[in-house]
Amino acid sequence: MENIDKYLEKIEKMREELNEITLEILKRSDDENVSITDLEDKIKGLKEEIKRLKKLKKQQEKMEELLEKKEDIIKEIQRTKEKHTKRRHKRKH
Repeated sequence: MENIDKYLEKIEKMREELNEITLEILKRSDDENVSITDLEDKIKGLKEEIKRLKKLKKQQEKMEELLEKKEDIIKEIQRTKEKHTKRRHKRKH
């Protein structure tokens, strides 16, 4: 999960940098023939990537919760089995 967080931060930083570059280009004259549309497309792509990574992070958190619950369920089953086994053993004596 740490890798996702680091990648998410990196993407966010890149998006901010692209926003700054876009603002700088808008300040310059139109004589430079710079494609603002290309930059806007890159920013849009980064925003979509951020959304995808956030969803992935949520899914990972849900999976971790399920794994924790799985361990608890297994322990509960083992306790129940042990209780049942002890009861059967007592009945035989």
